[in-house]
Amino acid sequence: MSPVELERTYFQLNEDFSVLDQEQLDVLMEAVGEAGSEFMEEIMTSFREECAPRLDLIAAEAAAQNNDELRKHIHFIAGSAANTGLQRLSELCRRVECQLDAGTFSHYADTPQLVRYEYDRGLSELDKIMSR
Repeated sequence: MSPVELERTYFQLNEDFSVLDQEQLDVLMEAVGEAGSEFMEEIMTSFREECAPRLDLIAAEAAAQNNDELRKHIHFIAGSAANTGLQRLSELCRRVECQLDAGTFSHYADTPQLVRYEYDRGLSELDKIMSR
C-alpha cells in the first residue's frame, strides 16, 4: 500500500486532506511582513533543525513500543507542523496521538515512515511556494 493508503486505513486521513494550510501560511507571511522570505526561510530552517532529529527518535521509540516517549515526539512535531502550515503532517501526528492516548495504537512499524513521508512532502510543497 502507498503511504496515503496506509494513512487512510490506519488513521482515517483521506487523500483530499491538504498538505499545506494556506490560511496558516498567510498568517505567517503577514506576521513576517517586510522581512518576508528571508525570515520565512529562518522559520523553516528552525523547523527542520528541531524536527529532523525527532523523526529518528520516533522510529526508535516506535521500534521499542515506548508509547510515552513516542507520544512526546509525535506531539512536538504535530504542534510545530501546525505552526508552520504543514497541515497534513500535523493532522497525521494528532491522529497518532489520539490512538496512543486511547490505548488503541498498533502501527509501530509503519508510523515512522508515514510521519517522515508527510514531513518530506510538506517541506517539498513549502519549498515550491517559497521559490516563487
